[in-house]
Amino acid sequence: MFKLVFIILFCLFAGCSKVSLQVSEERPAEAAKVAKAKVTPQQQKQCLNGDGEICYRVAVSYQKAAEVIMAFKFFEIGCNLDHADSCFEAGKLKEVYKSPLESELFLRKGCRFKNGDACLRISELIEERKAQAAPVEMSETEQEKEVEEEKKKEVEESASGKVEQREFVEFEDQSGDVLLYLTHACDYKSREGCMRLGFYYDERKELEKAFVFFLRACRLDQVSGCYNAGVIKSKMGQEAFGLEYFILGCDKKNAESCYSLAVFYSKKEQLEKGLFFLERALNYGYKDWEKLEGDGDLSNLRVSPKFQELINSVKSRPQ
Repeated sequence: MFKLVFIILFCLFAGCSKVSLQVSEERPAEAAKVAKAKVTPQQQKQCLNGDGEICYRVAVSYQKAAEVIMAFKFFEIGCNLDHADSCFEAGKLKEVYKSPLESELFLRKGCRFKNGDACLRISELIEERKAQAAPVEMSETEQEKEVEEEKKKEVEESASGKVEQREFVEFEDQSGDVLLYLTHACDYKSREGCMRLGFYYDERKELEKAFVFFLRACRLDQVSGCYNAGVIKSKMGQEAFGLEYFILGCDKKNAESCYSLAVFYSKKEQLEKGLFFLERALNYGYKDWEKLEGDGDLSNLRVSPKFQELINSVKSRPQ
């Protein structure tokens, strides 16, 4: 155990890690900044003894003190101890400092250890690569020129011994699927991952699946997920069942959800309830005045004097 701790300590301060941030640092300035980081010797000892959560906290302390090098080192140690959030943060730092391949390695490891945001970022990277690889229509002359340039590039890189980045990319993409990583992201409590899956299935008219993922986002406190779950229920011809999700969204101060409730009760000629929810929508920031004044679904509310009073009172508020 003593030997292991000695090796880790040596790597930590001597910088023997194979993966390192490519940023310049001045030792005197770093020494002056270290005092700002709220890190105790006891915390460092706990980290080096194998506590990944403590490593993460130490790294965050260094990050808050703008000690990026030290932050990365502790995130890396935490990641090596299978701490998912540490892997994700290490990946983000690598991306900021323009090391995309190393960044992705950390992100993939974070996803494997059930960090939803890491899985979400992997899905985005795969989408970006697919977009870049999409074929572009070219003339015959342009195609011939591109082939010649590719051959010339291959010869030059072969002569220099340079490893092409795309080899890594193509290998990874063989097992990389956007939908798979989005599903992992949602499973590991990424609200955005659940939302994207909801939109994915909505576009394909698979409404049952879309509803499930919007509902999962809602349960993770993504208020627009509650609203979209209600919309999907309406698309399925189950408008009354959608009320539950609009109410959830409205209670979480989602203006669109409150507006949808106002529309529902207007159509049911329940004016008091309709105006109540319209007022909440306006208080939560609904400002589509053109829709408000021209929406036929609100025609029953519009005959009430209170309707225009509500709109005028909101419009007259100082911005």
